[in-house]
Amino acid sequence: MFKPSRLSLAVAISLAPGMSWAAGDDQPQMLEPMEIIGDASAAQTLPGSGYVVGEQQMKTEVETDINQVLKTVPGVYVREEEGLGLRPNIGIRGATAERSSNVTLMEDGILIAPAPYSNPAAYYFPTFKRMSSLEVLKGAPLLRYGPQTTGGVINLISTPIPDEQKGYVEAVTNERGSTDVHATYGDTNGDWGYLFETVQRSAQGFKDIDRSNRNSGFDISDYVGKLRWQGDRQSVTAKLQYSEETSNSSYLGLTDADFSQDPNRRYGLSSPDQMDNTHSGVSLTHQFEWSDNVSSTTTLYRNDFKRNWYKLSGGGNIIDAANTGDANAQGILDGTVDTSGLNYKNNAREYVSQGVQTNFDVTIGNHEFDFGARAHEDEMDRFQPVDVYDQVNGSLVFQNSVAQRAAITASRPAKP
Repeated sequence: MFKPSRLSLAVAISLAPGMSWAAGDDQPQMLEPMEIIGDASAAQTLPGSGYVVGEQQMKTEVETDINQVLKTVPGVYVREEEGLGLRPNIGIRGATAERSSNVTLMEDGILIAPAPYSNPAAYYFPTFKRMSSLEVLKGAPLLRYGPQTTGGVINLISTPIPDEQKGYVEAVTNERGSTDVHATYGDTNGDWGYLFETVQRSAQGFKDIDRSNRNSGFDISDYVGKLRWQGDRQSVTAKLQYSEETSNSSYLGLTDADFSQDPNRRYGLSSPDQMDNTHSGVSLTHQFEWSDNVSSTTTLYRNDFKRNWYKLSGGGNIIDAANTGDANAQGILDGTVDTSGLNYKNNAREYVSQGVQTNFDVTIGNHEFDFGARAHEDEMDRFQPVDVYDQVNGSLVFQNSVAQRAAITASRPAKP
């Protein structure tokens, strides 16, 4: 059970031209090539259904938790994973929410799932605190984005390059020792613009692990750099992103009796459970205005994601036995009974997603036409050794490891 903090402190600082300091409400404008809808008024003219969560609404909600923001969007439902908003399960219009595998996730118009074709059900979601807005698209228009064309599209708009020299720093902390720091600095001078951004998040969590000094929270470091050249009829934008996450997450629950006594308890058997991941992304976007009625946007992109969720396998069987009155199983959970053959699996996987996509916007009279194609390739490689431990006097003692490996690759030709 999540217990929200009663005390928090937030500090926001903005650096404007002339090196004067002011509040952080004046945010830079968004870059059009990164959007799929635009603003709330544009959503009303779509042939399907669209919804835009703007900056002000995101700040009204919990801007660090994608689950809380999406609860305000009609036709979208979410299922909490760990109570911290790190790995959302998102469903749209009846499509199952399981690991968001039936919706198309995008960041700045680019597929962001680690392997959107070969393995869309993956534990990665961008750091939501560095997003400036969010777009949700449902209905016929989502067919052009793919690969998931049943539920809908969620496009996250990252912080844009400012049109003038500007910096922003926000720091938030609470009584449990959790901190969030968001800092940006950028400028546009002549034809060139740039942005540097970082998000640093740290949380202690809200569960206590038996016989362990490890907390149940997380640490996240996210860095983004953008560089743009703007000419008379064209622009080129380069974006680099890198993030690291370590979260002490576990699937191991509690017996009915232990949950009734202390829902925030975690058994010592889950002490080693931990998610470690790194994500890096690079994209190059070119926008060209061929005429007043024809424009194109072309993007080259690549995302690399590595994760290892190290966790106990088969712990649920021990809990089931304890729920039926098995005193030996309860003792194993409490750490008072020795046991052998506990398996901890390295759910380690590496993903590569890369491709090129282009889109033409054509206006003829009162009609607008969009034409596009994408050539995409992604793959997943698994390396999942199992570590065997014994529990002796309440402590886990390593015995041996068993390795296993599998790989999945998917390629997609240009898709209209």
